[in-house]
Amino acid sequence: MPLAALDIPPGFYRKGTDYQSRGRWYDGSLVRWVGDLIRPIGGWTLGASITLDGIARAILVWRDNSAIRYIAIGTNTSLYVSEGGSYSDVAPVDLTAGSETATPSEGFGSGQYGMGDYNVAGVGTSAVSAAATWSFDNWGENLIAVLTSDGRILEYEPGDTVAAVVVNAPVNCVAALVSNERHLFALGASGNKRLVAWSSQEDNTDWTPTGTNTAGDLELETNGNIITGRKLTSGRILVWTSIDVHAFDYLGTPFIYSRNRIGENCGILGPNAAVAVSDRAFWMGEGKFWMYDGGVVNEMPCDISDKVWNDINLYQRAKIFAGHNSEFNEVWWFYPSAASDENDSYAVFNYQSRVWYFGVLARTCWADKGVYPNPLAVHPDGTVYEQETGLTANGSTRVGDVFIQGGAVEIGDGDRVAYINLIMPDIRGNPSALELTFTAQMTPQGDEQEYGPFTLNPTNGYAEARAAGRTLSPRWDQVADLDWSLGRQRVDMVLGGRS
Repeated sequence: MPLAALDIPPGFYRKGTDYQSRGRWYDGSLVRWVGDLIRPIGGWTLGASITLDGIARAILVWRDNSAIRYIAIGTNTSLYVSEGGSYSDVAPVDLTAGSETATPSEGFGSGQYGMGDYNVAGVGTSAVSAAATWSFDNWGENLIAVLTSDGRILEYEPGDTVAAVVVNAPVNCVAALVSNERHLFALGASGNKRLVAWSSQEDNTDWTPTGTNTAGDLELETNGNIITGRKLTSGRILVWTSIDVHAFDYLGTPFIYSRNRIGENCGILGPNAAVAVSDRAFWMGEGKFWMYDGGVVNEMPCDISDKVWNDINLYQRAKIFAGHNSEFNEVWWFYPSAASDENDSYAVFNYQSRVWYFGVLARTCWADKGVYPNPLAVHPDGTVYEQETGLTANGSTRVGDVFIQGGAVEIGDGDRVAYINLIMPDIRGNPSALELTFTAQMTPQGDEQEYGPFTLNPTNGYAEARAAGRTLSPRWDQVADLDWSLGRQRVDMVLGGRS
């Protein structure tokens, strides 16, 4: 009997109708592609169980000059720093706490023109007060931090018990970062949502420009408001507004920095919705994903756009958090689904293989590996997890959570009935970890018939499988917390008639 390959390309595809996803992977969670192989996303173990006041919105890991490791976690009310596993709240006592969540505005004038019923209060996508978020960076071994609701630039020196306000620095800022040339940047400085100011070189307390220092400021030519900024490896600084993105480049004296708008109509959704990867940057904008490739800004084609944009709570856009998983060449966006006010879902772009995947995982912030051997991420309940460790959820099974579902696979032009007798996947690891089912249809709108589940032989990885239909949709479920990799799938089948 002939063997036929169910050649399904890597990555999820969720655009248009279910039928338009035929021959692609349509649904799943906690799976990734490593080359052409499908693998489970790594599990997680307890990094720290701490009691946080508020919900974590940012995390930074670093080493001091003595190679001691530190973790900073910012919530909407507090700033925690860990040295050797013990967390302390180092926020100033007069820190202005912010909102844990955003409340959508209601009433006349909310939302877009022409939307909703006449004389009925509307609901806008803007918020009365967005959830408070932090921006973090390092000034040498010191932590630099800004909470959006507070606006002051704080500096924490290892060994101190409290973070201090940077002397003479602008207030009412939205974010801060440190340039490669050792200038401290204040974004949205002094309450001006278009102003970028920087301190004199090597002195973050000297902010007044003179003929003998390198302090300065520039106002962006934009109709948007500054949201956030990121530093690239090259030293270029990107500053995002609600509608565009600008680049700052070091010139030296007398001008110090230049600024240029490098992208229009590509604003960012939230303060932490961007991540810099070497000299590239990736971010989530209004209904689109964007990438800066070191030269120009481009919209990123997204195979899962319908999944993301039809199931996201944009009222809580400030909570979106982008993280880099360098081991697997991935950019992750954690976001709240339409039914949630807190991050419970994720979208991933693998920038090496240029494929997309998505799933369910509740994390509010993420730090890549480097200082620590694995990434660190925080659950909404405040638990800090070490990611990509083992195959379980901190010791609990992930059976039922790890799966991948294919769209309809047609035989020929969909006019022949296929009778499957045997499934022969290219599987590595333990075949007992997976179980296969088929959903078959005779027509796209016809009744569905489910076949299986079929368990793979632990010795040879084959499975006897009886299924028949003009279209067949395979689904693999992880049924044991064991390691596995799934490659090309071949089936032993017989083709029937066209009637």
